Parts: sequence; structure tokens; C-alpha cells
Amino acid sequence: MKQVYTHPILAMVQQMANVLELRQVPSEVRNQYAAGAAGELAFVDSWPQLVVDDIDFQRALRFVDQELKQTGEDWVCPECKEYNGFAFGACWQCGSTHPEDAI
Repeated sequence: MKQVYTHPILAMVQQMANVLELRQVPSEVRNQYAAGAAGELAFVDSWPQLVVDDIDFQRALRFVDQELKQTGEDWVCPECKEYNGFAFGACWQCGSTHPEDAI
């Protein structure tokens, strides 16, 4: 397992896990409850971490990078023709994956 993302706020790590889940990349959140160890451990060691299998690492890293940049354009779902904001990786109406994310 390799780390692809870490952040001091658990909700941010969970959101990134959701991004990967939408793109069919299995991930695991670690250190969810380690905040209480801050001070005993180096602060970054107590942050929640998102890890993926080695085989999915490069793909996951690309999706994390895309999510952090978020400079895309709004798009129309090819399945249901619903308008989606650029931040949506999947159609909010029918759940279809963004056409550029299809692999």
C-alpha cells in the first residue's frame, strides 16, 4: 500500500477517498483516530492518510492531482444530458462517470 494523500482534516481525506471510489480505485483511510496522538508523534504522522494498492498508485495519484487542480470546464453527461459543474467527476443525476475520466 502506498500513500496518495494526507491532510490534517479527516473530512478532506474522506472526500478524496470518495473521488477515487467514483473512479473505481479501491482505497483505505488510515490514522482516522490518530489525532489524539499529536504531540506524542510528529504532527504529520498523526494526520489521516489515504492509501491505495501499489498497482493502483499511479492512476490514483493522477486522479488526486486532477481533483486538487480543479480547473476544468462544466460538462454535459453523455448518458442523461444533465448539466454538471466542473467539480463533478460523475453525473449528479445518473451517476455516469465524466467522459474524460473513463479509462
